[in-house]
Parts: sequence; structure tokens; C-alpha cells
Amino acid sequence: GMFVLLPLFAALLKVIYWRSGRYYIEHVVYALHTHAFAFAVITLDIFLDQVWWHYAAPAAAWLYFLLAMKAVYGQGWLKTLMKLVILTVSYLFLLLLTLAGVSLATFFG
Repeated sequence: GMFVLLPLFAALLKVIYWRSGRYYIEHVVYALHTHAFAFAVITLDIFLDQVWWHYAAPAAAWLYFLLAMKAVYGQGWLKTLMKLVILTVSYLFLLLLTLAGVSLATFFG
């Protein structure tokens, strides 16, 4: 799943920041960086197994994505927040499609 989603995430970034002049591979590097943080948060969530962290973990990851986008792409807070919301909704849609595809492949494969 992640082998498909990570390049798609980078492609979404390329579309959202189409006027940035950045190459696709630069978006891939950003995607790898932010996904590594998300995986670290998820791993911590598994090991801590605390109710409060189950709620704090997604918020921490999303906040990190916001701060990283602001730092990397250098746009204003409102524009960055709007782009992150668009990116989040689009990415969740791709995640659902990927999970459905993997489920179907598992069921029929």
C-alpha cells in the first residue's frame, strides 16, 4: 500500500505546488520525510498504548505536516493550511481507494 501511496502523495504535492518550480523528486523527498515522522508517531502509539496518545498522535502528525509544509514551501499560514486540508482530503481518498484495491486483490487473488 505505502509503495503506491507515497509517490501519489508526492504527485499531489506537485499538483498543489505546481507553480513552485520544484521537481517531482523534491516532493518525493518531502513525502518520505513526513511519512517517516508519521510512522514514528504510529510506532510510538503502538508501544505507548495510552488512550490520550491515540487522540494526540494524529493531531501531532497533522501539526507536523503543517509546520513542515510551511517551512519547506514557504507560503503564508492561511495558504499552507488550505493546501494541507486539500492534501489531507485527497490523500484520505487515495488511501481508501488503495485499501479497497488491496482488499479486492486479497479476496480475489
